[in-house]
Amino acid sequence: MKQRQAFAAWLRHVRHELQYSQDQFAEQLNYATVTYRKVERGLAPSAAFLERLAMVLELPASDMRILHDFANSDTALQALSLPDHLEHLQPQVAQAKPAIAATPHTLPMLPYPLIGREREVETLTKLLQHPQHRLITVIGPPGVGKTRVAQAVGWASLGHFCDGIWYVEGIQCTTIADFWVDIANMLGRSANSSMTLIEQISALIGQKNSLLILDNCEHLSEINLGLAQLLAQCSGLKILVTSRTSLKLRIEHLFWLHPFPTPDPQSSNLSAIWQNPAVQLFCQRAQASNHEWQINDSQAATIAQICQHLDGLPLVIELAAVRTQFVTPTTLLARLSNRLGILTNTMRDAPAHQSTLRRTLEWSYQLLDSNEQQIFARLSVFATDSDFEAIVAVCADLAPSNDDIFDCMASLVAKSLVIHRPDPQGNSRFGMLATIREFAASLLAEQQQTHHYTQRYINYYIELAEKIDRELRGKEQIQLLEQLESEFHHWQAVLRLCLNQQQYHGFLRLFAALSQFWYGHGHFMEAWQWLSAVDQALNHVDSPIIQARAALGAGIVTNIHHCLDLPLGYLERALDLCQQLNDQQGIATCYLLLGLIMMRKHQYVQATRWLNQSLNYFESSVEYWLLSINHLLLAQLNIYLNDLDQASRYLDLVGHSPQLRLDPFRSSWYQSLQGHVAFYKRCYTEALTWHQQSLVERQQLGIKGDIAVSWLRIAQTERALGHYQPTRNALEQSLKLWQMHDNQENVLHCLEEFAALLAYDQQHQTATYLLSYAWFQREQRQLPHPPIDQARSQQFGMWLQNQQPSNVWREAWSYGQTLKLDQVIGFVLAG
Repeated sequence: MKQRQAFAAWLRHVRHELQYSQDQFAEQLNYATVTYRKVERGLAPSAAFLERLAMVLELPASDMRILHDFANSDTALQALSLPDHLEHLQPQVAQAKPAIAATPHTLPMLPYPLIGREREVETLTKLLQHPQHRLITVIGPPGVGKTRVAQAVGWASLGHFCDGIWYVEGIQCTTIADFWVDIANMLGRSANSSMTLIEQISALIGQKNSLLILDNCEHLSEINLGLAQLLAQCSGLKILVTSRTSLKLRIEHLFWLHPFPTPDPQSSNLSAIWQNPAVQLFCQRAQASNHEWQINDSQAATIAQICQHLDGLPLVIELAAVRTQFVTPTTLLARLSNRLGILTNTMRDAPAHQSTLRRTLEWSYQLLDSNEQQIFARLSVFATDSDFEAIVAVCADLAPSNDDIFDCMASLVAKSLVIHRPDPQGNSRFGMLATIREFAASLLAEQQQTHHYTQRYINYYIELAEKIDRELRGKEQIQLLEQLESEFHHWQAVLRLCLNQQQYHGFLRLFAALSQFWYGHGHFMEAWQWLSAVDQALNHVDSPIIQARAALGAGIVTNIHHCLDLPLGYLERALDLCQQLNDQQGIATCYLLLGLIMMRKHQYVQATRWLNQSLNYFESSVEYWLLSINHLLLAQLNIYLNDLDQASRYLDLVGHSPQLRLDPFRSSWYQSLQGHVAFYKRCYTEALTWHQQSLVERQQLGIKGDIAVSWLRIAQTERALGHYQPTRNALEQSLKLWQMHDNQENVLHCLEEFAALLAYDQQHQTATYLLSYAWFQREQRQLPHPPIDQARSQQFGMWLQNQQPSNVWREAWSYGQTLKLDQVIGFVLAG
């Protein structure tokens, strides 16, 4: 470990003169105290440490080299440009000059400290020292900060390339010839030489240990062969390139530079927000633009939102921060819906292609060929990442062809304008940063094609949802549900677009097609937020078929709602529409769902009537899938009515179906009901096996409500077998899921099972609290136990009462009725 005693002594002197403790000075430098103490003891400081020290000492950017030399050579070579009130902190200047001072270079000074890229700079610096990495290309989207990182790497590498570091701005070169001329002139070529430019550059570099930094070379794609020739002839040469695309050389090592991670604006951890590099960059540039601008904890969430809205892109964050000269962060955030219009660079020394966000993106856009430009603009209609099939369906109009689109997508990814993000299943998905998507959308609008491609986008996803909905009854259920989940944000976007454009037919078609998915995967809150729009759309659509399907879908997604009158109303409306259409299958499906609702309302006579009516139709039709669902519901109804023999007969009808094992949804339901029958017949080991098999299939399907049922049944069975800890584990899983679903009846059921578990553990008083709360809530909400559980439940309540003195039991019973749900959950978790 290198020791820097002179620098460390000077640092201690500075701190003492400023009257700071080590903790206080470390806080000023935004560094951990333990790290600061190591520097004071002689540890070589990092570049980031020196940048922050320069800010505290109010040093100009031009002094960073002097400070860097002092820290790395342990000798002050030149006086610092300290302000008058800090002049007494000047280090003693030595006469001798270390070797690093003689290193020739053309590096531009960093205009201000680099924030949040310390790890990338360190990694690239180390890569350049590795003998196998002779050509490194830093790739990233526009505005990600490739130039600043490359410059910082150059400064950090001064001690490693003693023969020179040469920095070339490729943006200044309009042709390949200009590019090679600039490099040759910089190295001191002879004007009268008969050699080619590449040969002259090779001769000038020779075998010297040198680094060539070529910045912004995406428009100079043909330099790759020349660079390969230079590397072949100059054994000591290393090359660092920044570009938005690869040079496509075998010797090339790609280094992807990504946007900053952005903090969660909802986080209560303000320290994590302020330490986020995107937020730190915003604050640094805001303070540089307006010295009166102060960090305020009340602004943390707003600044986090700004950084999130700007994709964590450093250039865009800097452009936004400058605006704090005129507006507050809150006002700025409100205006960021038009990023392209308001984000301009007012600094006259900024590169021309970075003067505005639009110009930065236009620079990349102009480098695309015509097909790539078309696809780039059309991709803006996608709300989020999408697969290649969707891109082809939406973007492949008259031209380009499907094969051309594949090549275009590969090129756009390589040029950092599109992001390739594989999903958890390994399927390719493609997306854009929001800032880039907004620019692409503006191009599509200029071409007057926004409406056309937005409509293609809407149509594709509606038709896709309807296709998957039709196929959900087969053996591909798990894969289809995963596909529906992967497109979740597209469903939201298309529903919103349909409403905004008053395309009520499309809205209701998509809502109906997604109802089984929302119900099955537990997206109840998502589905319920669209209900008011469903009611509105039903009044604007003339098609009884679409109205019936949408009402039926609303009945499905509200089936688990605590107010069962809501799904009842939708289903009765759907039934009326199906009867007007003489749609016998639709009528029977409404009967089926009405039977389910009546069963949940504990109105078993009406439930039996509805389910028998639907059975009459399905037995005479070819709808075998709905027939088996009907049998399963009748089996469940007969279990509730304590007619286990009749329930078994219905289950036998389902079990004999050769298609059962190919249908995970029906199979898992069948297994669960078989376990239920076995439990009430006191065949607990058999019951546990059935329920565990059911749970496995339900977890594969991801149907959260059914998973919660399986956990609850497993808990009941484990308790009957005397297994205390497995019972508790299963109950906790079930309770968590039922709370997410806001299913009050099953939450109460879980609490009753917890009461039995605690009583088993001799915690009679706590068990009484839970049982009293659950029974009181059942009475208030009119949620009686099913007939099969009534006697068993009453027996347990009487047994629990007998385990305690009467006055203790009465107090505990009365207290339980005064509790709130979160208090009861607290007892459960404490137990």
